[in-house]
Amino acid sequence: MEAGAYREQITLQRHDTATDTWITLPVEPTIWAAPESVGDERYFFRIRWRGDLFGFRDTIPALRVLWRNRILDVEDVTETLEFGEARISAKSLQIPVPDLSSSARQTWKRWP
Repeated sequence: MEAGAYREQITLQRHDTATDTWITLPVEPTIWAAPESVGDERYFFRIRWRGDLFGFRDTIPALRVLWRNRILDVEDVTETLEFGEARISAKSLQIPVPDLSSSARQTWKRWP
């Protein structure tokens, strides 16, 4: 992957269960990425390979991506090129709430 393909900056944060807060990763928390929307507020971020992100086990207890004005929960990390590139799969937290504006039938809207 050429460096020019990574055009957006993202920040990686890990949840600290002891203090119940989100802290940025200690080594290079802000990185360059190539985002790709896959629909329904889900995204893939291609990043350069990192020694601290090999797979799903590295997302425990919780890992999130800060990108533009979004906070996305990381679902999985996969190594696409050995020691070259990794792909982060992330989604937005959405809570279904009933749409009470229609009395004919119950519909659902995504919140917020």
